[in-house]
Amino acid sequence: MVLLISVFLISTIVLAAADTPPTPPGYVDGPKIASDCAKTHKLPMKEAADIIMKYKIKNKTANVKCFLQCYLDKSKAMDKIRERLEKLKHKHNCDSIKNNDKCVESFEKFECFIKIEENVRGLKKG
Repeated sequence: MVLLISVFLISTIVLAAADTPPTPPGYVDGPKIASDCAKTHKLPMKEAADIIMKYKIKNKTANVKCFLQCYLDKSKAMDKIRERLEKLKHKHNCDSIKNNDKCVESFEKFECFIKIEENVRGLKKG
């Protein structure tokens, strides 16, 4: 009887796993990355979400800058922003920003891209 129940449970688990669609190549789980980076850099999730979703940065602390560096590297968000600007044929010099502190460099690049994005959106509205 125990063997029958075990076989049934294993079969059910295998079938359930088979129904789960495979993760597409290149898929990035943004919320999980944000959560992991926020925990690593001791940033409250609300603040992390505001930065990513609304580009709203209250405090320009080292934790915020390193959170951004972590998130942007792991999510490849900068690559997506570059691609979007290239499609719009919009030139930028954000990649020329260099700093020995990678957290500061990522933060400054992020600010640069956000300014450009705001300008592009402003042009679309007007």
